[in-house]
Amino acid sequence: MKKTMRWIVPAAALVLVIAVAVIFYPRLAVRYTPAQQPQETEASAAPSAAAAAETDTPDVLAADFEVVNAEGSAVHLSDFTGEKPVVVNFWATWCPPCRSELPAFDTLNAEYGDRVTFMMVNLTDGERDTATGVKAFVAAEGYSFPVYYDTAASAANAYEIYSIPVTVFIRADGTLARQQIGAMQESQLRAYLDDLLGE
Repeated sequence: MKKTMRWIVPAAALVLVIAVAVIFYPRLAVRYTPAQQPQETEASAAPSAAAAAETDTPDVLAADFEVVNAEGSAVHLSDFTGEKPVVVNFWATWCPPCRSELPAFDTLNAEYGDRVTFMMVNLTDGERDTATGVKAFVAAEGYSFPVYYDTAASAANAYEIYSIPVTVFIRADGTLARQQIGAMQESQLRAYLDDLLGE
């Protein structure tokens, strides 16, 4: 009986640990859930960026989306494709991993900005991030990269963004090159940019 009890207590403890992990893990992850459900548009009908990156299909066009620029005007991803590569970074001010990589994006935007278009897409949900609050944050940090506001979740839905940061690398011809989930160091981002430019 004592031998049996020696195994029951550790087994029960293991089951308890697993149950606690299953319950609390989603609360520990940085998550973003768009306020609206994806609507059937030309952009959302195209293969998702995530699916294209996983299959490594070189000729899949990047899904288009609409965001708002600093002046409040509507801007589309397709406005920038066709001339030079585009890097789209999905971020929010309340996301620590996002904030950790912003200095690298600012530095490399200054260095590569004449050859690569940077679209720093803020997930502007109107609650945790507002356009006014994000502008104040960017100004306080002294960032010079261009910020776009995803107020209608168009970009987040087009790329199925549920966890951030996510960075999408798009070739000059508008096809997907790579999608990076998670924060990057400056050296990693630089290597991806060089690869995108064929350097």
